Amino acid sequence: TPFTDIYEFAKVTIIDYKIDNLAKADLDAFLTYMRSLLTIGIPEFTGCLKPLDYHYELETNSQNETVKVYYFDETLTSEEKSILAKIVVNKWWLTKIQDVLAFQPKLGNREFKQVANDQNLKQKSEYNDKLGEDIGRAVVNYQLKNLSSLPFFGGV
Repeated sequence: TPFTDIYEFAKVTIIDYKIDNLAKADLDAFLTYMRSLLTIGIPEFTGCLKPLDYHYELETNSQNETVKVYYFDETLTSEEKSILAKIVVNKWWLTKIQDVLAFQPKLGNREFKQVANDQNLKQKSEYNDKLGEDIGRAVVNYQLKNLSSLPFFGGV
């Protein structure tokens, strides 16, 4: 399964002009950014019933350049791709929260509260919590559907 499958799932939720502009201006930089979100999130999918090992292959793109294309060693189901995409969205959303928090040391408390309020820090944090809950729920549902494959029940 190519990493780009996960990016496509995640991009349905990620509405960010910066990422869209990056993809248009420099596709390699966009793919590197998305890969970083995915690779730091892979260890969080601890309930996956397949190993999430990956590799890259050198391929020729449409501009006849040789590029690294990343693949999972296993073929992932749509459900597994969806869970990984949710994790990517969660990692992206954390960067949005951290952007706001980066202002705090440079501003006084009053000014920071105004900036944080303007950018809805509380709502962003709550949404991030809900993303985490959604990921957890998706993993549990995934495992329940594959109960016989769980190690405790004689699988994997």
